[in-house]
Amino acid sequence: MAAKISKILVINVARIGDTLLTTPVLRALKNTFPNARLDCLAHPKRAAVLQGLEWLDSLASITPKRATWRGWFSGKHWDYALVYGHDAALIRYAARVAARVIAFEQADADINRLLWRAVTFSVPREQMHAVEEHALLASALCVETRDQRLAYRASETELKNARMWLAKNIPVHVAPLVGMQIASFPTKAYRDWPLENFVALGRRILQEFPKAHMLILGGKESVAKARHLASELAGHATSVAGDFDLRGSAALMRCSIIVIIPAHDWRRRIIPCSESWTIRASA
Repeated sequence: MAAKISKILVINVARIGDTLLTTPVLRALKNTFPNARLDCLAHPKRAAVLQGLEWLDSLASITPKRATWRGWFSGKHWDYALVYGHDAALIRYAARVAARVIAFEQADADINRLLWRAVTFSVPREQMHAVEEHALLASALCVETRDQRLAYRASETELKNARMWLAKNIPVHVAPLVGMQIASFPTKAYRDWPLENFVALGRRILQEFPKAHMLILGGKESVAKARHLASELAGHATSVAGDFDLRGSAALMRCSIIVIIPAHDWRRRIIPCSESWTIRASA
């Protein structure tokens, strides 16, 4: 099959976590078809997490709304398209631009007829590891996802800027530097750990490591909570919530010794990254 494939498209319009969960699949596709061009389309606000991955030949964005108007006159540029999710507009777009489309089985029979392979679950989805679930689409091309580590690449410039910021704003005697991501995203706030738990955890860390310093991360929606947490850990915490974009925050995490994050369904989803991060689920 490898000799017959020269161009592959992966479409994954999803949140940050599910975008990262496709990175082992992207790695496996490139390892299996090293001479094929591998392109990826992601959500405009999530594509940044895939920047710098050496397996991708191109990275761009798409939305279901934009997909409705694209691909009508361009012909079939790709041999295969892998489409994650259940958005009909994305699958229809893929069918216009790729010779064969692979996606999970859809509820709409008309959409399923557009697919070269409609992938089903051999076991209940809840029993599958999240990466194994994402790897099912690639398995239709006889691709085995052996390396299940998630991948993220911070650029040297991003790391340099993060280190410079830390050197300027964080006391030099700090050890360890602990990153705290106190919220997931606004529409799923029920997943977040109670703020008082972060306060208690911070105080417990300081009991064990008096020189520790908490770097409180988050988006603009987390500013008030982050400032409150910083005040509760006065002198031992700095809030940067709302001050950095996604990749800037990730670079700060990369420079931290431990990163504590809110998680849901973590037994199924939390797996190691391919860089030397130490990550602990907070729920």
